[in-house]
Amino acid sequence: MFQVKLKVMDEFNCKDSIEKEIEWLPAPKVIIVSPDLSIGCDPLTTSFNNLSWPIDSTYEIEWDFGDGNGGSYDISPTYTFQDTLH
Repeated sequence: MFQVKLKVMDEFNCKDSIEKEIEWLPAPKVIIVSPDLSIGCDPLTTSFNNLSWPIDSTYEIEWDFGDGNGGSYDISPTYTFQDTLH
């Protein structure tokens, strides 16, 4: 937890401030992902379980599956690889 303070002053020298305690959880240095399936026939559908902490809906997540066909913004996406030879 961090204590933060915001001070403002307008053109008439009116001043105000507010203090709040905020929780700051940085993104982890290592992202841990556990796919449920990594070998199979085309098309291969697999779910990527993001086990990293702290990761929740407040984080911006962007997946690139490396096949040039798509990505996802979900925390733990499911994706279908059409051609597993890439």
